[in-house]
Amino acid sequence: MTSFNHIVDEFFRSKFEAWGRLVTRNPIKVALTVLILYVALCAGILTLNPENQSTQLWVPTQSKGYQDREFIEHTFGEEAPALIAYVTRNDGGNMFSFGTLKQLIRVHKETTKRVKAVHQGEEVGWKDVCKKYDDKPNGCASQNFLRLWNYREDVLADNRDSIDDAINALHKSASVELFAGGVKYEDEDEEEVESVKAVSFVYELNSSDVTSAAYSFQGAWNEAMLNLAAEYSDDLEITFFNDRSFDDEVGRLVSGDIPLFASGMVVIVIYLALTLGNPRSLSKGRVLLGSFAVINVLLACGAGFGVASLAGVRFPPIVPLLPLILLGVQVDGVIIMVDNLNAEDPRDALEDRVGRSFGKSGPAILITSLTAIAAFSVGVTTDLPAVSMFCAFAASSFTFAMIVIFTLFLALLVLDERRVMAGGVSFIPCIKVSQCGTCAASEAAQGQERAAAASSVTKAGAHAAPADPPLGHIQRFVRDHYAPTLLRAPVSIVVVIVFIALAVLSGLSIPLITVGQPETDVLPDDSYVQDALRVEKESFGGRIAVTALVVTNEDFSRKRTLDNLDEAIEAVEDIDVDLISVTSRLPGGWVDEYKDHLKTVSTPPEDDYLLKLGDFLDKDRNVGLRENVNCTDTSCKQLFASRSYVSFPSGTGDAIEALFQRDIIETELKKKGFQDAFAYNQDMMFGEADALIWGLTLTNMGVALIAIFIIMLFFSPPLIAFWITVIVALIDLDLLGAMYISGVALNTVTFVNLVMAVGLAVDYCVHIAHTFDSIYNERVTNSAMDQVVDTKQVVIEAMTTMGTSVVKGGFTTFLGVCVIAFANSVAFRTFFTMISFTVALALVHGLVLLPIILANVGVPACFCRIPASGQSQATRAGSDTTRSSQQGTTRSSTGAQT
Repeated sequence: MTSFNHIVDEFFRSKFEAWGRLVTRNPIKVALTVLILYVALCAGILTLNPENQSTQLWVPTQSKGYQDREFIEHTFGEEAPALIAYVTRNDGGNMFSFGTLKQLIRVHKETTKRVKAVHQGEEVGWKDVCKKYDDKPNGCASQNFLRLWNYREDVLADNRDSIDDAINALHKSASVELFAGGVKYEDEDEEEVESVKAVSFVYELNSSDVTSAAYSFQGAWNEAMLNLAAEYSDDLEITFFNDRSFDDEVGRLVSGDIPLFASGMVVIVIYLALTLGNPRSLSKGRVLLGSFAVINVLLACGAGFGVASLAGVRFPPIVPLLPLILLGVQVDGVIIMVDNLNAEDPRDALEDRVGRSFGKSGPAILITSLTAIAAFSVGVTTDLPAVSMFCAFAASSFTFAMIVIFTLFLALLVLDERRVMAGGVSFIPCIKVSQCGTCAASEAAQGQERAAAASSVTKAGAHAAPADPPLGHIQRFVRDHYAPTLLRAPVSIVVVIVFIALAVLSGLSIPLITVGQPETDVLPDDSYVQDALRVEKESFGGRIAVTALVVTNEDFSRKRTLDNLDEAIEAVEDIDVDLISVTSRLPGGWVDEYKDHLKTVSTPPEDDYLLKLGDFLDKDRNVGLRENVNCTDTSCKQLFASRSYVSFPSGTGDAIEALFQRDIIETELKKKGFQDAFAYNQDMMFGEADALIWGLTLTNMGVALIAIFIIMLFFSPPLIAFWITVIVALIDLDLLGAMYISGVALNTVTFVNLVMAVGLAVDYCVHIAHTFDSIYNERVTNSAMDQVVDTKQVVIEAMTTMGTSVVKGGFTTFLGVCVIAFANSVAFRTFFTMISFTVALALVHGLVLLPIILANVGVPACFCRIPASGQSQATRAGSDTTRSSQQGTTRSSTGAQT
């Protein structure tokens, strides 16, 4: 009885063989049709929508932090974008000295007056786009201590002797550490400030919409600020960033490394030109074919990107790595197709050779492609937007790459083989070797070989069986030394023990892997934002976290509610834990201001405490306060939600710590009766990704493994499908161990690589296992009734046939990504590290552990075979006797599979 998977395998083998014959008859028609279709699909790239905003890339969309942010923007409007600038003295001196303060006032004036930008044909300046909080027609919001001297040098000079008094007075009302870093106090009570090493300035804009004038202004502002920093660089170090800074610098990741990616493709072309054909032969080399293999991948990426863009998938900054990754993976199939064609008898008709070779290589390439597509398709469902977007583009690109290798590349291979048969030069097909004197000389050795082959054919007769293609040095080494040694019982036992030990150690290291993705990882190494983040960490110990306290579903018309809210904020300020050690309320909260306003009213309301709130908020000076309340009516006699702010240092800078801070703050709010209240800042939102990353990673990897097992069941016996899945799981487990050893943290970037590894690791197992299964079934079918096929000999033959191609494929994948090691960001270099580990571990498992498993437990034992119809036992026995003498088949305890 023939198993279901063998029926499927034979079906696809016959279909691929028939397709190969069809393409051989019509290569130009196939190539042109596919080329036109793919170019048309590439037009979809025109709709590509880049996504560089961190909040839209690295935060789980179903997380509490993300939902809190959505609630705030829907209730109070979008958060105002801001430019944050840090200033330090080059000599490390006190920033509150008279001379330095004069320079800071000049810097402030330059910052707010010199910069201009053009938006929709109109020139805009700082006054046009800043956020306005007071009643001055041109007044702009600025959390800036220079207001102590009205931003004027003459006022500063008049009060030169009272600078310390002014700073200390400000410190008593709001901690100086809100805007100063490296603070040194004169007393233990920290009431008198002696000196500071750094100061910060915050300039708020009125919109973060990427289509707004404010967003356009930020770009021009950044350029002017860089020039301004250079002008003062002799005395001061001025560093800064804003929302546009991150967007532009993340986008520069791609443009800055384009030459690097192009050089990687050139390396692949050179390697393919040297390996696909005979580089010493002008006619048997395959230089153009190697170049076309790269072009095919670019077409597949273009079509994949175009379709994904048309489907509305946004384009994250890590997707530009896909062409290199896909090229490295796709070349595996290219090498196997060419190697299978080269293994065919060159005396047969081209149609027969292409049909047979493609019938062998097609199913294996189909399996590896489907598993990679399945792994990426599982990743599309994840709740991390950057991962989902990357996987969507990857699944689309890998799908079109699978189609292009079965169509366009196959057609180009046929055309290239015609060139070889016609004796055309590999890189100039229109020139025949016979037309070039120097070329003819270089082909002398090949000519002698062809003459000798023709002579042997004549002597053997027209119907002589074709000779097996000669084995290369590596193939002979695998057949005669490596495989037999590996399959010896003592060696196999030691190898299995080593792999088990490696898996155990990797499993034990999983809890030790760090979690988190610093902002610096996704920025270019030479970004000016890196300098600002460095100063932020060194001088301020991290960013001051301005946290919104949002209260909703309360009766704010009751005075007691507002009193409880005031007490709740005070309770948050009094929290005494290491992570929130310098908490303070930001001045200007609407509750305090409204209470002070009621003190000036002749008849303050008693029953309806918000009766005067509408009039209070309508005043020009209170326009900023209106943004912190959401009224249920125009008179604001009742509120839907209230927002207040507190600030505190961000701890060690790990975003996941912010979740601990959030829990503490929300507990205090609930103690005061505000059950629907919550705390929010961006660190808390980004911390959600770190908190959920393990669950998302393991879930996606597990589902991807299940999908791979199901796919394998269609094409391989259940036992082989099971062992391939187990080995892929071991590769992923060891990859986690490699992450720990190399110090790579688990974050969104490594999550992408772990999902991708599930699909890539299959390649290095499937080709060996599929070849093993094919050879084993062929021997079982042709063996005598009482003969048992030696699985070790089958493994040796499979390793000899396919091992070299697998190694070459792994090497090309490494070549494709090796240039990423020199990329200009930690995120891109992490891709190199992870893919290199994946390839190395997959090769070791596929070429060391898998052969041992296939030889010993790769097929079910004691299956009795049934004679095929039309063939007698005597014929089978005679056939097997001949084959035994040629191939050295021996008996083993492993039963034959039907």
